[in-house]
Amino acid sequence: MRLIITFFIIKVSLVGQFLPTIPNNVFRITIGTNNSSKLMALDNNSFLLNGIGQTYFDNLTHNDSVRFSSNYDLYHNGTVYIDSISTIEQWMTDFNLNNGFTLPVFGAQNIDTSQIMAPLGSFREDRIKKANKYFLNLEYGLTNEITLSASIPYINSYSIEQNFSEVSVGRVENSQLLLDYHTNAKQELSNFINSNSFSNLRRGLRDSVQIIYDMFYRNNGTYSLNWIFHAQDDPINNLLINEKFLPPGIGKDTVSISDLVSYYYPKKKNSSGINDIKLGATFLLKGTPYWALDGTGDAIYGQFFLTIPYGKTLSQFLDVRRKQFSEAKIGSGISRWFFGIYGSKKIDSRNLRRTYAQCQVAFSTIANLNTPVALFSGGHTHPDSILSLIGNNYKYDMGTGVSLVVGGEFENNKYKDRLRFKSEMSVSYKDNDNYISKNPSWDIWMEKYAGNSPYYSKVDMVLELWFLNSISKNKIGPFPFDFHIGIESNIIANNIYSGWEMYAGISTYYQGW
Repeated sequence: MRLIITFFIIKVSLVGQFLPTIPNNVFRITIGTNNSSKLMALDNNSFLLNGIGQTYFDNLTHNDSVRFSSNYDLYHNGTVYIDSISTIEQWMTDFNLNNGFTLPVFGAQNIDTSQIMAPLGSFREDRIKKANKYFLNLEYGLTNEITLSASIPYINSYSIEQNFSEVSVGRVENSQLLLDYHTNAKQELSNFINSNSFSNLRRGLRDSVQIIYDMFYRNNGTYSLNWIFHAQDDPINNLLINEKFLPPGIGKDTVSISDLVSYYYPKKKNSSGINDIKLGATFLLKGTPYWALDGTGDAIYGQFFLTIPYGKTLSQFLDVRRKQFSEAKIGSGISRWFFGIYGSKKIDSRNLRRTYAQCQVAFSTIANLNTPVALFSGGHTHPDSILSLIGNNYKYDMGTGVSLVVGGEFENNKYKDRLRFKSEMSVSYKDNDNYISKNPSWDIWMEKYAGNSPYYSKVDMVLELWFLNSISKNKIGPFPFDFHIGIESNIIANNIYSGWEMYAGISTYYQGW
C-alpha cells in the first residue's frame, strides 16, 4: 500500500473536478497528467543601474543632519578620517592655511543633490515556459453536505527559455563636475608630490599628503577612485575593467553589457519536484447536489481552500552562487487563502445538462524569500554589491486575486450518461504584489516589472470531453471511473504567460468503511 501511495504522489495529478461534492463517506481519487507551452513577450522594459550610480553620488548614505557622507562615491571624499581626530577635509584645509597652498580639500561638490545619478537602460525579453505535470487529487465526502479535498501536484519537468535583446545603457547624467574635480585633484596632488615644495616639507607632512593621494588615486587604495578615469560618465559602454564591477567567474578582464546579460541570464532555467499543496473544503449552502436522487440538482456551495507553500523557491545566493541564475522557481513561497461560492443548476434541455458558475477571492500571507540576484533589477554589475543594496532576503505579499468561472455540460441523448462535453470560460485578475527590502528602488522595480506579473488579467477557455463509467446502469466492469481529456487556451493575457495546456485524467470512487 505504501508503494502505491508513493506512486500516486509522484506520478499523478488532478486536472479537473466534475462535481463540487460527493456523497457521504465516499472517496474520489483523480489522477492525470498535464503538458503546457506558454510564452511571454516583454518589450521596452526599463531599468536603472542605481547601484552603479551610487559609486558616483550616493544619495542614500547620509548622517543625521542629512549630510551625504558616503566614503565610496565621488561627492564628498573629505569625510574620511585621516587619523582619530581629523577628517581629510579638515586636515587638508589646515595644511593649505599653514603652508600657503591651494591643494584640493575633497569637500562637498556643488552638484544638485536632489538628482539621482544612475545609468538608465532598456531591454526586450522573450520567454517560453514548458511544463510536464502530474497531479493527485484526493476528495472525501465528510457528509452529504461537506467534501474535503487535497491536491498534490508534481512537476516532472519545468523549463523557462529566455532571450534578452535590444539591451542598451545610457550615460551617468550630471556627473561631469565630479569627474572633472577628481581629474584635476589627482593631477594637482601628483604635481605637488613631484615638486620641490613637497620635498621641503617635514617628513610627517609628506607622509600624510602621500597617504591621502594613495588612498584615492592608487589602484589598491582603500577608497581608490582610479576606475573613473577609464569609466568616465559611461561606465558600461566604455567596458568594465575594475574588479569592483566585474562579476566573479565571468572569465574576462574587459566586460561588455552583452557579457553581463549572458552571465546573469542563461538561455535556459530548469526545475522539478512537488509544487504547492492545496487543501480545501466545499460545503452545501442551499439546494441539493446534482447527484442526489431526491432533489432538483440546483445548489449553492461555499468553498474554502488553502495553498501550502511546498514547491521549490530560489535558493539563497550565498549558498549556491551562480547556480541560482539557472533555477526556475516552482512554488510561490507563500500561503494563499481562497474563499468562494459555487452555483450549479440542472437543465432539462435536449443537449445542455447543467450550468455552473464559481467566484473566488484570494489573499496571501507575507513571507520571507531569498533575493533573486539579477542585473536589471539589482542595479549593479557585481552580485555581492547587489545583495549589499537589497539584502539576502525580502518580504513578499502576493496581490489580492479575483476569479470568475462560468460553464456548462452538454450531452447527446444517444450517448446519455456515457459521453459528456464540458465547456467553461474563466476570467482572472490579480492586484499588485508587494515587495519590501533594504532598497526601496528595488521594491518599486519588482512591483512594476511586467515579467514578474505584479498584476495581471486573463481570460481562459476550457474544453473537456468526459467518458463516464461511474453511473451504475451503464457501468462497464466492476470499478467505477470517469475519464476525461481537455485543453485550456488563453484568449486574453496581460502581464502573464499566454499559451495552452493539454491534459487527461481519470477519477475513481470508493465507498468508505
